[in-house]
Amino acid sequence: MVAIRNWAWLFPLTLVAAHAYPASGPPPAEHARLYASESGRTGFKVIPLGPKVGVREHLGVLFAVEPDGTDRLLWRSPLVAQPYAAYLHDLHDHRRVVALRYTLFPPTTPSEHVLVVYGDQGQPIADYRLDQLLPAEEIRKHVNVTDVFGKGWLRNATCRFVTSGPPNALRYLFRVKQPWGREVTVDVTSGKLVPE
Repeated sequence: MVAIRNWAWLFPLTLVAAHAYPASGPPPAEHARLYASESGRTGFKVIPLGPKVGVREHLGVLFAVEPDGTDRLLWRSPLVAQPYAAYLHDLHDHRRVVALRYTLFPPTTPSEHVLVVYGDQGQPIADYRLDQLLPAEEIRKHVNVTDVFGKGWLRNATCRFVTSGPPNALRYLFRVKQPWGREVTVDVTSGKLVPE
């Protein structure tokens, strides 16, 4: 009986730790998050704001990191939805944020704001639903709606920026490559989908 009593305190701590720090999946919605570009010259903060009519709003803050280490604000703007991942493009004269959301909905319901491209001033220049990016058959077949952490359409996908075209007319693209072979490509300058 003494051994059980001495070890009993571990069980509640284990449950709290497992809940507070999931092994994978999105971080809890109430925490601010910070993302950086591949070059390290641009950062993006996602800051949760108070709920409005039951929906939590989020603020995006894009900033440049100066050579001396100070931050310079580029834009501060409300986000259309809470992103669970963000990719920053900071090459040449355009700075873009591509925000991705996982899907938590049944495959018959179009998931909104799963890929949003924010422009130079923080305005959304593209805002896609899942059914605009993937055919209905692929959503039914490949998107795991029972995924506990809700990664859905992004599970095992590869996301990256790529360039296309001749050197004097380069196009800057963002590509999501699905494990079953489908590639979703968006032109980050215009926000338009690029056909496969």
